[in-house]
Amino acid sequence: MANAPDFVTDADGMGYLKGARFVSKDEYLKNIPQDGLTLPVVATMLALAADSTGFIRDVQIDETFHDHIYTAMGADPEDFNGGITYNTFVFMAFKDCCWRLATTGYLAQRGNGDSYDYQLTLPPEA
Repeated sequence: MANAPDFVTDADGMGYLKGARFVSKDEYLKNIPQDGLTLPVVATMLALAADSTGFIRDVQIDETFHDHIYTAMGADPEDFNGGITYNTFVFMAFKDCCWRLATTGYLAQRGNGDSYDYQLTLPPEA
């Protein structure tokens, strides 16, 4: 697990794991981390929300969730009776995955007060 000295902040205020590199959406989608059940889904959701350069401006988690959850899961909304609900637990799981992505070199982030900007990254060994 990474700790504070393992992170750098660039001139634009993006914090990321030392040695990680910014990547395009396409490159990231080819290298989605496959650790666990939720991490690949959240990484895919973030990639789907990113522009072609891998940048995601002013992430609103509830919007990202609603816009991309089914595609990220490879599922049809009709597969879920009543759909998938965004709630506080989903928010916590999403943020936990973002923290895990950041500490393993798969995500750069900066705060904007009430939102975040993310940049897709790959760790040094990828």
